[in-house]
Amino acid sequence: MYKNYEELKKELILKDFQKVLNKFAQKYKKKKVLIYGAGILTKVIMDNYDLSGLNIIAVADSRFKIEEKFYNFKAVSPDLIQENNPDLIIISTYNYSTIKAFLDKNYPKIIKIPKFPVIKKSLKEVILNLVDQLIFIPLQIY
Repeated sequence: MYKNYEELKKELILKDFQKVLNKFAQKYKKKKVLIYGAGILTKVIMDNYDLSGLNIIAVADSRFKIEEKFYNFKAVSPDLIQENNPDLIIISTYNYSTIKAFLDKNYPKIIKIPKFPVIKKSLKEVILNLVDQLIFIPLQIY
């Protein structure tokens, strides 16, 4: 996981994240986008990247109990995702698979809505994958 704002900002620059956003915006032009997550990753993106090509209708996060504003976007509780009727959801957290599973389990009406990760794998997922690989490496006796 990234230790701080600046480290995450540098990582996204290395990944040419604006180019990624532009391609995504072009592919999903005029689709209603909901961003799930209002943590450091989303803050770095909101502060440093041009999101004007995306039709962002809201940002959802469990920290929002009532409708409010987050970077001039409507901020809502996950309970209100369905009411906002998004065409797709961008999951902007480190734990994509956990959030996707949470949304699929708790909000079955949105299972069919496409969900996309900002970061493909969380550090936890990478470590668990490495541990799984290590379990199957034969031990050599010296």
